[in-house]
Amino acid sequence: MKENTVFLCTILREERNGEVHAYRCLALFPAAKGDAAGGVTTIDIAPEALASMERIDRDPQSRKALAKMFSIASGGISMVSKD
Repeated sequence: MKENTVFLCTILREERNGEVHAYRCLALFPAAKGDAAGGVTTIDIAPEALASMERIDRDPQSRKALAKMFSIASGGISMVSKD
């Protein structure tokens, strides 16, 4: 995974004794080596770490576009040749 080019989408939260312990996120990222497109995976993040990250989903249109992007990516991405 290349640094500074990761998009996260929270999908679940883990609570213990009424407090959020971790957020489960989908992570969309470019491959660390080569020109490969990258991948999507799940990752657990502490609330403090998530709170310190920059948000890019403040307006409804951006949020809708990001949700669609993650929906497509989590369904599987494959190479398709142009005809």
